[in-house]
Amino acid sequence: MELISIRYFLEVADKGNMTHAAETLRISQPSLSRHINLIENELGQKLFERDYHTLNLTKAGIEFKYRMENIIQQLDVTIKELSVNKEEFTGSLSVAFMDGALTDTIASAISDFQREYDKITIKYYVGSTNYIKYHSSHKLVDIIVGFLDKPKNSANIINTGEHKTAGIVMTSNDELSVLKSIDAEIVKKISIIGSQWDFDNTDSTPIIPVEKTCTFVEQSGHFLPLINRKGKYMLCIKPNDKLLSGLGLTFVPIVPKIERSICILRPEGMSETNASDAFFKYMNNIFKISA
Repeated sequence: MELISIRYFLEVADKGNMTHAAETLRISQPSLSRHINLIENELGQKLFERDYHTLNLTKAGIEFKYRMENIIQQLDVTIKELSVNKEEFTGSLSVAFMDGALTDTIASAISDFQREYDKITIKYYVGSTNYIKYHSSHKLVDIIVGFLDKPKNSANIINTGEHKTAGIVMTSNDELSVLKSIDAEIVKKISIIGSQWDFDNTDSTPIIPVEKTCTFVEQSGHFLPLINRKGKYMLCIKPNDKLLSGLGLTFVPIVPKIERSICILRPEGMSETNASDAFFKYMNNIFKISA
């Protein structure tokens, strides 16, 4: 059970409304709902009962809230007492996001970090896998937010617990856009103009023979409109829903499901700076401390 999920639960419990809590936390309502569902699934009990637009705590929810408030209070006091003065942290760092890796949860965590460490300047990069690899190999980024097939336990890797699914992007009026999923047999018959999904480096072999059907072109912001103009298809992780809608595109997932975990990484060989160390430890506390 992740610490951030517990904090989100307490906010919902205080507000009694999912929408109001999401606005306060600056995350989307679906993302907040997923965190609550994760807790309920782990506990095996419902924590809320819905009454029109109000969420009321169940008996289990009241007990869980009481215990978690005590734990969070003790944790916050401990962190405050043991943490060094945040004013000592200065400098700058570069954070690179692979296309599609910036979720509401990660964005919220970074926003909180910037408020607490306001003397640290962050430069952001967003790009394809090859773009990020280039900047990493030339030691131009301190932190990478990207995708791993099977995250390994490492002091330089934080698994955020979030993931993205592979699928096909097409125009919304395409005959395939009404499908709930696409299998390998369909992929073999369509013209795929590019792929963001780096299958060459996966530990598991996907069922889709993408090397025979795709020209390996990394996804970037200008590539999605090309699909609309050419009436073609693209293999990629699921893009932002607003971006798809604005471009008149639809995403259909592949079956069997192919997923990758969203992770925060420190590239090997990079020297740890005051700023990058503070950032990585902060994110580690948010995503890895469990109750």
